[in-house]
Amino acid sequence: MIGYQSSNDTHWNTEYYYYGDPIVVTFVSLLIIVMIVALCGNILVLVTLALHSGMRTRTNLLLANLAVSDIIVVANIPFAINTLINGTWPFSKFLCILYFVSLCVGLLVSVHTLMWISIHKFISITRPFSKRVPTRKIFIVMMLIWLWSIFYSLTPVIGWTDIIYRRGASQCGPTTPTTILQQSHGLMHVFLNQALPLVVTFYCYYHIIKEVRDNTKRLEEFAYVQNSCVQEKKITVTLIIVFACFLLCWSPYIVYSNLIIYTGYEAIPDIINPIAYLFGYMNSACNPIIYALRISSFRKAFEEMIFGCVKTPETRYANTIVLKKKDSCGNTSFLPKHFPH
Repeated sequence: MIGYQSSNDTHWNTEYYYYGDPIVVTFVSLLIIVMIVALCGNILVLVTLALHSGMRTRTNLLLANLAVSDIIVVANIPFAINTLINGTWPFSKFLCILYFVSLCVGLLVSVHTLMWISIHKFISITRPFSKRVPTRKIFIVMMLIWLWSIFYSLTPVIGWTDIIYRRGASQCGPTTPTTILQQSHGLMHVFLNQALPLVVTFYCYYHIIKEVRDNTKRLEEFAYVQNSCVQEKKITVTLIIVFACFLLCWSPYIVYSNLIIYTGYEAIPDIINPIAYLFGYMNSACNPIIYALRISSFRKAFEEMIFGCVKTPETRYANTIVLKKKDSCGNTSFLPKHFPH
């Protein structure tokens, strides 16, 4: 989901444009905050899953994949900070291309992981009595996500398009498509990396919500099943919030990048570029916060690592994790189990 920069040709463009101290200080301060929160939060997610084997459910493995992609995305923030401070891209063309490749990989892994999370939940909820998806297949899906993301991100290297820096941008990106080859690259990006994942994800969550609502009404007289369904609804709502947050944060950028393709950058104020990317970077900081607020197992694991509380045997057993068990609600019940220490 990388936006297109613009240049009259494919030469190396290093135009100078400084926004002024108030704007630059504001952007740099926000970017530093986002980077720190995102790095710390997503590292906590990965460490939590590494330490607590009982939390390594299929859904959580995909969330770990999302955390890795978020770390890759925010690892590029120092380049954006340097560019805003210098008023131009201060690094080499090689680093310009490397920046694009790494940022593109992170974004594509995010959007396709979110799509596959919705597909996984769709299958488990709408087909509750079918055979569970093996963990091995989840790893295969994750591998395919990375292979596709790396392949698409490397297309500028093989000459499908060109990477440039344009005035006022906070990063490098593909040039505005003018040739048939470049236009085909842009169309493939819009269809396979934007339209398809969004349509599939919306479709899956629409039917998930419908199925959970129908099952809740049908089974509400059974207390145990009702409690299980409430828990399942909560985890489903959490995943929908994660997707909605991604869509909200990256929508300014999606609109901006597609306008660039069809109207050219001259019709869009320069300041829109760093604003759009800032909102996109913010998404990487949101997910760990959502997990902490919505998923008790993550919240308690975060508290243990952050505060280093000494747990008594009784309080250890009070910590719960998500264990999957098929039930008549259509997916999983959530059984208590202590965190391993």
